[in-house]
Amino acid sequence: MIRVAACDQAGVVRFVIDSVDGELPSMPGVSFVEVEPDFNGDGLQLVDGQFVPRLDADQVAQEAAERLVLHKRRNQLLASDWTQLPNAPLAAEQRAAWETYRQALRDITDQPGYPLSIDWPLKPGNAG
Repeated sequence: MIRVAACDQAGVVRFVIDSVDGELPSMPGVSFVEVEPDFNGDGLQLVDGQFVPRLDADQVAQEAAERLVLHKRRNQLLASDWTQLPNAPLAAEQRAAWETYRQALRDITDQPGYPLSIDWPLKPGNAG
């Protein structure tokens, strides 16, 4: 007897069956993968020949949003690095405003809606 996982075209395990004679049903869009006798396939997906935890659409969206937010934050921090150089042409209060702005960028991951809803800080000198 062999145990096989039936996977759809995305690799998502749809069901697991035991085959006594090795015969498997022909099902369009379904591929069968031999698995261990104790395998149940709950919440798994076949990716590059390995079973991994399946991601749901909300989790994928959340992870994509996080990557985009962190990329934007990194770019904004890089664009304002010059403000923290010792010879930057800024008055003390301007430098302090930039420090506050940069800290607010670093703190966006602590916002309640992160990463799907971000209250982006304004650059010093921008009224909105």
